[in-house]
Amino acid sequence: MAAKKKKDVKYVVTLMGARGIIKILMTVLIIIFFIFLARTSYTFGYAIFNETAMDTESPKEVLVEIPRGASTLDIAGILEDNDLIENKYIFMVQERFSTYHGDLEAGKYYLNTGQTPSQMLKILARVDTENQPEQDDESTETDSSGTSQ
Repeated sequence: MAAKKKKDVKYVVTLMGARGIIKILMTVLIIIFFIFLARTSYTFGYAIFNETAMDTESPKEVLVEIPRGASTLDIAGILEDNDLIENKYIFMVQERFSTYHGDLEAGKYYLNTGQTPSQMLKILARVDTENQPEQDDESTETDSSGTSQ
């Protein structure tokens, strides 16, 4: 009987030791996850607020056309495809926090790789129209009552 009790105690001690190791491993994994999350969040935030142009050494001018009804994601995709921005999702957040949120308009625009996303947003919202092509009036069509859509 005493031998069985001693064996049961060893089993319980071993089991408690295994549970302790598992708890320590889970704690370490959770800490690593939060470090990764913090680092990723910092990098994303830094990219949003530290606007940089794609190429300031030798900027390249690009004519882009934003189609009527394009969403911010569509516009960001067009800019990313033309190597004007680095990441379309970062551009979307920058647009959301800018004073030009919801004001981007369809049309043709001259943008260059030496411009920051804020400068591009200003042009796409038609606030800065200097050296931009004349826009067709198709983006401000009127309905039968004569009011703008």
